[in-house]
Amino acid sequence: MVTYRIEFEIPGLPNLNSASNLHWRTKKRNKDRWQTWVRSSVNAQGVPKRLLDQASVACTRYSSSEPDSDNLAESFKPLIDALVGLVVTDDSPEVLGSADGRYRWEYAPPKKGFVRMVIKERGDVRVMERDEFKEELRGFDAWRRRMNQLEGRRPRSLREYFEHVNREGE
Repeated sequence: MVTYRIEFEIPGLPNLNSASNLHWRTKKRNKDRWQTWVRSSVNAQGVPKRLLDQASVACTRYSSSEPDSDNLAESFKPLIDALVGLVVTDDSPEVLGSADGRYRWEYAPPKKGFVRMVIKERGDVRVMERDEFKEELRGFDAWRRRMNQLEGRRPRSLREYFEHVNREGE
C-alpha cells in the first residue's frame, strides 16, 4: 500500500565524479545547488505529513553517454541527502532499502540531460510527525552522549537508538 508518491525532473546533470580534485567551495556550491533543486521540487509537489521510516527512491540520469555504475550512484548522493529530514528520516539502507536498481541511466540527446526522481512510501511503515522526529533526535543526542560517557562507544544509527528505547520500555 503506497500512500505517498512523488515524481519530478530536474534539468541538468550532477557531476559524475564528486570526489575529483575540485576546490572544496566548488564542491559545496554544486552540492547546495542540487539540494536546493530537490527540496524545491519536493515542496512544490507536497512534503509528506510525516517523515517516512521506509521509502524507495529511484533515480534516473538522462544523458548522451552512459556512466559506469560507481559514478552513476555517486552522482546522486547530494540528491538523496536532500531528502533526509524533508521526506525520510535517514538515508540508510534500513530506510531506503537496497541500492540495487535505485540508480538508472537512459539516453537523452547531447545538451538535453536531466534527472528524474521517484520517491514512494513502501511496506508497513512507521511514520513520525515532524515534532516527534525532532524530539527523538534530541533524545538520540542525549543517549549518544550518555553512551559515550559510560561505554566509550557511539551508536551507529537512529535505528540502534530506537531498538535501545524499545528494550528499555519492555
